[in-house]
Amino acid sequence: MARSADRYQERIKRAGIRQRDLADRLGVHETTVSRWFNSNSMPDPIGVKLDQLLGEIESELQPEYLINSDEYQKEITSERRPVSLASQLNECVSDLEKRRKGTANKSETCWSTLDESWGNWIAPGRLIIVSGKTGEGKTSFAQQLSESLSIQKASLYFSLEMPAKDLSWRTISRFSGVQLQVLEDPSKLTKSNVLAIEEAYRSAANLNLNIVDWADDISEIVSIIERTYESLKGSKAPLESVFIDYIQLMKAPGDNRAYQIGNITRELKKVAIKLGVTVVAVSQYNREYKRNDGQLPEITDLKDSSQIAHDADLIIDINVPKHDPKDGYDSVNVRVLKSRDYKRQNKKLAVVRETMNFEDIVSA
Repeated sequence: MARSADRYQERIKRAGIRQRDLADRLGVHETTVSRWFNSNSMPDPIGVKLDQLLGEIESELQPEYLINSDEYQKEITSERRPVSLASQLNECVSDLEKRRKGTANKSETCWSTLDESWGNWIAPGRLIIVSGKTGEGKTSFAQQLSESLSIQKASLYFSLEMPAKDLSWRTISRFSGVQLQVLEDPSKLTKSNVLAIEEAYRSAANLNLNIVDWADDISEIVSIIERTYESLKGSKAPLESVFIDYIQLMKAPGDNRAYQIGNITRELKKVAIKLGVTVVAVSQYNREYKRNDGQLPEITDLKDSSQIAHDADLIIDINVPKHDPKDGYDSVNVRVLKSRDYKRQNKKLAVVRETMNFEDIVSA
């Protein structure tokens, strides 16, 4: 029995295998391989072996290979049709009934302060912007949120500012309570530190959190999101949330930066709706906004484009209260700059500065 050789041509080309090397790994002569492809006919046992070989090579390649494959493009461009209002109304009523009975699937974060006040703020199809001044914890907030959401479901974290290993050190510090500067100098570790780190590893290693630290183009990022979603569909931990850190480091077509940023946020919102995931994106402020007159940044201060405000469903600002630099600070304000569905109140979280761990404020 024979199978078509054409089906392998594109995979072999993308994998970068020369015909001579392919023949060596299949245990046949190079002219034999050439004859198979010229006649578009390959013996079935060889086809099985070739499938296995290509699968091993592809698993070692970066995801761009799979993203650009014809098979993947067909997979993610499946036909989507309009949905009836009646069906959506039925879903709304059903969801309301489940929430009334307390049986609805609700994405709970690590902060009951926000969950209880803001309701189901982590919701399918939603684009959330986390903004903040440099050094006030917006990345730490986003990373901690991604960790809490990946306990039951999967999260995908795009880190454009720091490598995955640096993020992992932050996770160990946050979970163990051991300061980063201590982790960088093993001579300072105490026995209790080591035990705490071991426990942190056991806990954090169970998170369904995947980090991408090499992609920055919007089309590439969207493709990775879609492929990850498809690969986890039907699993015990399907993809529920996506994190981008941060928007201003992303690339998009166009000469005008404001236009590029607008394109980026539109694409992020579209993929959130299409897949039913929550996209949380970190954003910087413009350098021009007033820092020293006590005026807090607003939506218009978001860097590069007002389109961010149009596309976002929820925009929050991580802001450190005014304090004496000598004393430092032990809390942050979580200000709501925009909430599309209903008005949400500003809240406050405690912060452990040594590990940049945000916590609920416990009343005395």
